Amino acid sequence: MKKFICITAFLKKKKALGLFMTAVMAGVVNMSVVTSAEACTPFRQTMSAPTQINLNPTLAIGSVVATANLTWPPFSSLGDCPVAYNTAWGTFILLGDGVPDGRLYPTTIPGIAYRGRITAGWAPKLQNPWPLTTEMPVADPGVAGGTATLEFIKTGPIEPGTFGPQLVMSASINNVPWFELYLGTPIIVVPTVPACTVTQSAITVNLEDTNTSQLAALGNTSKDKAFYIPLTCSSASNIALAFSGDIADDANAVFRNLSGDANAASVGVQILKDNTPVPTTPGNFLNLGTINGSISVPMTARYYALTDNVEVGAVNSIAYATIVYN
Repeated sequence: MKKFICITAFLKKKKALGLFMTAVMAGVVNMSVVTSAEACTPFRQTMSAPTQINLNPTLAIGSVVATANLTWPPFSSLGDCPVAYNTAWGTFILLGDGVPDGRLYPTTIPGIAYRGRITAGWAPKLQNPWPLTTEMPVADPGVAGGTATLEFIKTGPIEPGTFGPQLVMSASINNVPWFELYLGTPIIVVPTVPACTVTQSAITVNLEDTNTSQLAALGNTSKDKAFYIPLTCSSASNIALAFSGDIADDANAVFRNLSGDANAASVGVQILKDNTPVPTTPGNFLNLGTINGSISVPMTARYYALTDNVEVGAVNSIAYATIVYN
């Protein structure tokens, strides 16, 4: 079940108003997928994936119901496609399979589309969701090893189906096919209700008002507030929590202030577990171990200064927490 953390506050000259926060969770299944091809026969990198994944059909439309991490080693992309290497600049285009609706590509599974991007091993400019077009130097015919993450998104009522074998991503340079990622084995998708659920649809945390003098320097924090994420697992399950959202500082798990006030860029909300910022980068999770029954995961939220001399104004942040089955 998907939950979100909405944080609202107001900073005055001597005080900053408390924070409103709502935590959101959703069951997500990790999986591993791979590659595809096109045109004058570019190099095709083929990978396999699990034979079956289980999806939670009860999540809201727009929710991520599963993820697939596709990792490949470095390889040479030399082939019969006349890519001009060792040129100063080139137009790199990365595309998913089919005609996208915004960033979502169709699948043959009722109620599911997919969204993909490179998440590791490549330059930051190439790590945005597909379709992606960017200008970069063209170095050599090799393709660096990397990881692409596919997110399966609920678009309507989910029914059983099969994803692949199929093209996952195609890349070109200056409109000449470069290489493809291809999923070589089918994945059977089965809608099932997960063993673990969040027993509260929204978690509200009210931070007390604070004085702006407490946030006078970058990294200052104020008004620690404990809250709990209640979970129930009907059978023993090894789970973790993945945190995401509009993040201003990944290393310190600071979620961006969305209020639009003058202080929007100078203060955010930090989320911690056992005095340690929660992991917020893709593929990093807060492991909870094996849970069987009901637990309440203790967390902390607080103001965090992103600059010196935080301005007065409102603070409104949203964070997402997703249940991940290890």
